[in-house]
Amino acid sequence: MLDFLQDEDDIPEGQQRLVKIMTVNDFLFATSIDNVNLFQLTEFIQQSGIVKKLNGFVDFCVKEQEKENSGGKAAVGKLPVKKTKNSLKGNEDETQESDVKYRQMSVLGRIKTFLVSLTNANKDGRVYVEKCREGGKISGDSNVCFVMLNPEVNFLPILQEAKAVLLLGGTMKPFCHFTQQLFPSVPRQNLHYFECGHVVPPEHVLALALAKGPSGKPLKFTFQSRTNTDTIDELGRTINNISKLVPEGFVLFFPSFGYKDVIQKRWSSTGALAQICKKVMRLHLR
Repeated sequence: MLDFLQDEDDIPEGQQRLVKIMTVNDFLFATSIDNVNLFQLTEFIQQSGIVKKLNGFVDFCVKEQEKENSGGKAAVGKLPVKKTKNSLKGNEDETQESDVKYRQMSVLGRIKTFLVSLTNANKDGRVYVEKCREGGKISGDSNVCFVMLNPEVNFLPILQEAKAVLLLGGTMKPFCHFTQQLFPSVPRQNLHYFECGHVVPPEHVLALALAKGPSGKPLKFTFQSRTNTDTIDELGRTINNISKLVPEGFVLFFPSFGYKDVIQKRWSSTGALAQICKKVMRLHLR
């Protein structure tokens, strides 16, 4: 699998990024793990508790290393400390907090979750593969993840075991999507809906769709064009102009954290983010 993910030959010449949407079977064959029984492998990981055991071993080694650094007993083993951007800047408090989070983050747990997702049927999801090239090799911005297209698969065990299920949220309309995707086998007479009135009066709501930005370039955010630098730059100019007209600030919503990171990285490099942040009281990264 690592050979497939680190192979940059399939990235077109002259480009630095490649995105693939693959079926589960195509991914298994491409990574040459189609001969591995993933059901037995994930069952072994679950029953052996190897994830928790390794986490405990990591915590033990860290504590022993801290004893050694403080002049206590010699450490049994040493663990490499992951350097963060904050550590390069000398921010000790943020570095320590980041290192703690890093120790608590189970890489093996994420791998286990991904392997479990690969046991889904082809029709239930897709594998998203993103390869980014930097300096002639695959960079750390590359990622692979499983996108579930049929939530009923994971929701069905809950329906079978629970006496009643409550779905609570602020933006759940239209309800038909939830009933079709999560409760296709539940009789309609067993579904009950409850909603409260909106706190904002209708006369205070205005929905506008912008087809073009200030320079006349189209604001087209399809999957193929949403990472285009011209589109992102035009969006930045649009937001910057709006920020000058809105006196009390504004809120930006993105379809995903991943896409927000793409926008933020581009705006940071062009200086657009600094201009927009003049009207933002606080920037929430996550």
